[in-house]
Amino acid sequence: MLEPSSPNKYAEISRRLIGQADEELSKGDLIQTSDKVWGAVAHAVKAVAEQRGWRHNNHSLLFAVVAQLSDETGRPDMRNMFRSAIAMHQNFYEAWMAESDVRAGLEDAKIYLPDLEALRTSPPSAFTPQTQEQAVRMRRLTES
Repeated sequence: MLEPSSPNKYAEISRRLIGQADEELSKGDLIQTSDKVWGAVAHAVKAVAEQRGWRHNNHSLLFAVVAQLSDETGRPDMRNMFRSAIAMHQNFYEAWMAESDVRAGLEDAKIYLPDLEALRTSPPSAFTPQTQEQAVRMRRLTES
């Protein structure tokens, strides 16, 4: 059995949830699809954070992890993909999205998840904060 904080555990949960999202969408359950998409992305982000020794125990820290990964990789689209997942999380509670929007959120996640998996399984790139914002973020992620 994997330890509770294992990056592999988070990655396995992410893979399971994205599969469940497909199943829920095929049944027409947009609420559960939304929840599973959010969960898949959140767990994938947690897997990368755990692998790097970063804190990830609340939504604010998940945003910080994604912002840091975006800055490290030079990929601002990572922030957009995460915001798409956050919209799915909101839809779970408020049920306001049309099926086409839920389907688009699921497709966004399917694009984003392999990128997160690649980051989890690769050594992190060297990163030196260039701005005050980046320095503050890194302290938040690394200080206990």
